[in-house]
Amino acid sequence: MPDHSRHIRHLEHQAHRVAQAPMGSLTGSRLDPNTQYQRDWFTYIFNIGSIAATAQGQSIINIQADSDFELMQINAQGNKNGAAEPWPNTILLPFTIFITDTGTGRNLMQAPVPVNMLSGRGELPFILPQDRIFEAKSTIQLQWQGFGAGTYDNIYVAFIGAKLFKYS
Repeated sequence: MPDHSRHIRHLEHQAHRVAQAPMGSLTGSRLDPNTQYQRDWFTYIFNIGSIAATAQGQSIINIQADSDFELMQINAQGNKNGAAEPWPNTILLPFTIFITDTGTGRNLMQAPVPVNMLSGRGELPFILPQDRIFEAKSTIQLQWQGFGAGTYDNIYVAFIGAKLFKYS
């Protein structure tokens, strides 16, 4: 059994930091410092399905209109085509991702990155070095391309974070 104590301490530190941070003071935030926000845990899921060796495509998530979204962690999961259950939860997924925030027009990386570099290996999520705010009604575009041999199925990429509801 792997020792996850370091990762758990980091998660606890991040939870404390986020809980203590005044809304609007988060680095890179476009939140109004004069507005109060209510956080509610939420996850947006990219359901990619299957990826063959050199397949490419894109998936879109529309941020719901009721709130902004604060991205804190990314996780990905999938299994090799034909693999029998139980599937390993630490598989290396052979595809790259490129994330664009179409609300601001910003690319979140300079070039496509192997998904496991930004998502962990399915067992534990990747904790972002800084939270990222996506505005309500914006769109997150995830471009992906396979680079390994074979086909991988049941691929999901989860954007884990919190909805930020404005209240007076």
